[in-house]
Order: sequence, then structure tokens, then C-alpha cells
Amino acid sequence: MTGLFTKLDRRSFLETDPMIGIEGTPDFEAWTRNGANFLVKGGLAASGSKLTMDMRLFDVRGGRQILSKRYSGNSKEAYKLVNEFTNDLLEAITGTPGVFGSQIIFVSGPVQQNVIMMTELGGDKPVQVSKHKGRSTQPTMGAGGRTAWIQRNGAKYERVVDGKVISSGPTHLSPAFKPDGTVAAAYSESQKTSIYAFSGRSKRLLRGLGGINVSPTFSPDGSRMAFVSDAGGGTGLYIGSSSGGGATRLTRCLFYTSPSP
Repeated sequence: MTGLFTKLDRRSFLETDPMIGIEGTPDFEAWTRNGANFLVKGGLAASGSKLTMDMRLFDVRGGRQILSKRYSGNSKEAYKLVNEFTNDLLEAITGTPGVFGSQIIFVSGPVQQNVIMMTELGGDKPVQVSKHKGRSTQPTMGAGGRTAWIQRNGAKYERVVDGKVISSGPTHLSPAFKPDGTVAAAYSESQKTSIYAFSGRSKRLLRGLGGINVSPTFSPDGSRMAFVSDAGGGTGLYIGSSSGGGATRLTRCLFYTSPSP
């Protein structure tokens, strides 16, 4: 939430009783004079290994409570309760839920021994999810925690989906999940690289403009696809229907790059 909110200096608080707002109504006039737009109040209770948080969020300028919720869980995972509250707070203020508690997938380790790791956003306990002893790169995630990445096995590249090798070939690049769970990836053959949708071990051509076509990414409804291609000279970012047909060039570059649109 860096840059979205500014925390006020506690020394400037005109209302100093921490229980007001948990019990009773805050002094909205005092908080307005402090320059506050929103006020968070909360209380904690522990019983054995169980932790309970009672949290309140107030719209200071509107003089009203906009969130009141109890969160319960294991005290060893208190951060999950904080993440849940933070997501609710962001949704109450902006209309969009927060992403705290989401999973991050990333590459770690020396270049020739890259492994795929996962951790929670803000977490400090990454877990290795790739088992291959060679190089693993280009990880991505789909709905429901599904995963995909590319790994090198000798002279071949393998596409790994949910921990299983689904296909192999001269070059596999930039896997991406469509909203319906289909996996798309760039696949090289006959001196060109095209984007295919894979279903099990079968594949269907999505984009093959000639030359190099990589880095697919999809609109939320899956109907549109952005990708990188060097068709027409120079590398550019294109967008078009995910089922094929024409595509519109959005950017142009004089040398080859492989950004993720």
C-alpha cells in the first residue's frame, strides 16, 4: 500500500484513548483536525493457540463506520489475519480487493541451476516447486494456483504444467494461462516461433505471423491476446483475437527483445 496511504504521526493524535472506536464512536472532528481521511481501530484477544482480531474502519470525513469484522485463526499465522483485513480495507476504500496473501512464483539460483520458487506476497518462507536438476525459467501462474514453466533437459526444452512435463521440443518459451485454464506457449519449428494453445500433448496454432512470436498474455475474458512479434521488421507488441485472425501493432523496436506485455 506504499504511496496510497500516509500514516499520521502518533504524537499529533488529539484522541488518545485506544478503546474509542472499538467501543463507542470516535471523535471524527478531532481526527479531521488531525488531517485524517480514514481511521483504523482494532483489538486482539488470544486463547491458547487461537487469535481473534476485531477490526474497525471509519470514514472520518463522512463520519461513519465502513468496515467492522472479526478475524480468527492460529496465532502462529497472525500475518494471514492481517492480510485478510488489509484486503478488506482496500476493497472498502477503493472498491478493489487487495492482493495480500497472493502467491508469487519466481526464478532463483545460479544461471545454470535456476529453480522455480513460490511464496506468499510479503512472505519470508519461499518453497521450491521445481524438481528438475537442470535450468528452469519463465514461470507463470493461473487461476486456482496452477503453475507452468520451461525447463532445459539436454538439447530439448520442456513445458511443465502443474509439475508435469507436457511437451518437449527444440524451443519452448513464455507459457501463459488463458482464463479457461488452457496453456499457451511459444514453440519453435522450421526456423519460426509460433504461439500455440496446448491441451494435454496436442496443440492448436494461435499466432504464426512468421519469424518470432512470443510472450502471450490474455484479457480477463480470454477473447484478446497481446504478444511480441518481429513480423513486419523489428520487434513490436501486437494485440488481436486469441482465436487468430488479424492483429494490431502497438509498438515498434529496431532490435529483438522479449518483453512481457
